[in-house]
Amino acid sequence: ATSNVTGSPIERFVAGAQLLGNYAIGPLSGVAFNLTLLSYLGRLDMGLNTDSAAVSEPALLSGFISDAVDELVVFAD
Repeated sequence: ATSNVTGSPIERFVAGAQLLGNYAIGPLSGVAFNLTLLSYLGRLDMGLNTDSAAVSEPALLSGFISDAVDELVVFAD
């Protein structure tokens, strides 16, 4: 499963401190993994949540996703 959550395009503050980043995480809801995307200030943060019974090598999955993102970045400009 994937989720894409639009975050704030402007700075946000909590108790006077600026929010510097996001920690995106999504529910598994019966799937092997969930990749959640959350934007903030022109950045895109990703959170990967895996079911250990279904994904025996989460680092390998993460590496594949990272490689795919690197390939896509070539087309961004």
